[in-house]
Amino acid sequence: SPFTNGLYKEAVALLVAVSARPNYEPTALEGIRNRVINYLRRREAKPEHRRDVERLRNVYDSHPYTRDSHGTASSVMTISRQQIADFHQRAYCAGNLEITLAGDLSREDAETLVNNLCQALPVTQLALPALEKARPSNQARTLHIEQPSNNPDTDNVKVSLAFAVEIHPGDTQFPALIMANQILGASF
Repeated sequence: SPFTNGLYKEAVALLVAVSARPNYEPTALEGIRNRVINYLRRREAKPEHRRDVERLRNVYDSHPYTRDSHGTASSVMTISRQQIADFHQRAYCAGNLEITLAGDLSREDAETLVNNLCQALPVTQLALPALEKARPSNQARTLHIEQPSNNPDTDNVKVSLAFAVEIHPGDTQFPALIMANQILGASF
């Protein structure tokens, strides 16, 4: 088994080190910051991204679902190394850890991995605020966003329909919702 050799132990030690004691080396941090900012700017220039973000704002008004989960270029530019380290210290702790293991790993090796990780993480726990339930506006709305194409050879019209239907995955109607969504053009 690959887990009985030294590579497994080295991999676990590395996982524990980067999870529990990241060093936020300034050069590496700036490289990551630049990659994230470039990614966000590319996304923001795409009509389909603007459409998706604005569609959620249109359906859910001011709920946190309306915020881009990737953040914004301005928020990534302004966050400090210390803010990241402080957040990590509070949120990346044993009490908030949820770990899923799948593959050729014995129960003993899995328990050792989890124990090593939990022992290395801080005990403190950041209490995350409860997220209010998303409530659609229940008003038919039309959203029109003009965005010129950067490529004159490409059509840049993107159309999206949003039906604010409150069906949870455990609901017996959920499979029908998934299939209807696929039939109307969604894709995995």
